[in-house]
Amino acid sequence: MIRVVKLIGLIFGIIISVSGVTYTKSSVENLSTKTNCAAILEVIGNKAKKSVSHGNVSYELFLTNTSNKPSIYSINVDEDTEICLKSIKDSNSFHSKNVSPFKLSSVITFNNKPVKELNLLPGEKKLIKVTFTVPEGNVKNYWKCSKVSVLSKECNSIITSISLKTYIPDPELK
Repeated sequence: MIRVVKLIGLIFGIIISVSGVTYTKSSVENLSTKTNCAAILEVIGNKAKKSVSHGNVSYELFLTNTSNKPSIYSINVDEDTEICLKSIKDSNSFHSKNVSPFKLSSVITFNNKPVKELNLLPGEKKLIKVTFTVPEGNVKNYWKCSKVSVLSKECNSIITSISLKTYIPDPELK
């Protein structure tokens, strides 16, 4: 029985050395660094597509720190001109397929205060709100797509993002 166990151990040792699998401290540290740059951004109620009412629209999102260390996250909103717009044009929606040439102004808030960064402990979840305002003028019957991105200060890269689709209806058709 002891010989069988030793033989199995020898076989595994040979397989590992032949396969080139190595265990180094730097690879473990590299993996540890990557796990410190993790977060989840999700829209509450899967409502990533909304219509403007009275000049603005708000989306509620949860940001969760899924890393194993406290992290500082920077939150940005930009136009999403690729995937989001393609999904609108490909959809079977009864709304217009027009994509707007104008820019929506946006404000990100946490506890009703504007923010650009949030500090989160491991496993902590915070509710943020992104509010878009339609510019003055004759803007109606258009879609606008925006991308909310979360950057990790520690890793200096975007770690999660989500697309939001906003429809600006014609108020006269209501």
